[in-house]
Amino acid sequence: MNKKIYRYFGGFLEKQGRFLNSMSVKGYRLVKTGKLLYEFEQCTPGKYEYCVEFVADKSYKEIVEYQKFLDSLGFRSFNKNLNLRYCYGKVKWRPWAKGMGQIATSAGGYNKEILILEKERDGKPFKLHTDFKDLISYYKSIRNMYLTNVILVIAFVMGSFLPYFRTNNVSAFRIVMAIVGVTFSVPTIMYTNTILGYKNELKTYE
Repeated sequence: MNKKIYRYFGGFLEKQGRFLNSMSVKGYRLVKTGKLLYEFEQCTPGKYEYCVEFVADKSYKEIVEYQKFLDSLGFRSFNKNLNLRYCYGKVKWRPWAKGMGQIATSAGGYNKEILILEKERDGKPFKLHTDFKDLISYYKSIRNMYLTNVILVIAFVMGSFLPYFRTNNVSAFRIVMAIVGVTFSVPTIMYTNTILGYKNELKTYE
């Protein structure tokens, strides 16, 4: 009988990867994902290992092509959401993404912001990004997503001080925005520190 677990990891991709790998060690292989759902079947303990990849900066076409490329390398991939928005017929603008990746629709890349990748354990590190410049670029794309949200929250809070701002409870609005801002600030700081770490490593080897 398959095992179903409901979890939400937000932008903490490494934590999600550790969870999936811990399930593999316990003898469970991922077979299905949902917005909160992770469904597993029993397998030989530790036979598979997982890596979580951020792809929200890509267009839907690029994501599909990337998945085909990864499949050709022997990986199995699952689309997964980064947020918990439920939508149909929705269009989202992502100013931090590149090219056509700035536009996401419910029929395309919306709620498919990350890929969960699986391969059989072979004793080699499961890392898709190994070059320091590649790692810096990769983590910048994740950081910029959260940084954009932080800037928007600050703009909304500053706007609430303007005379034309209208709401029934300005104080409650500012408190909610402050909580949202802190929520986005944590991964922003975390990924900024990661970027700085790789930049220091790059300087060391230059």
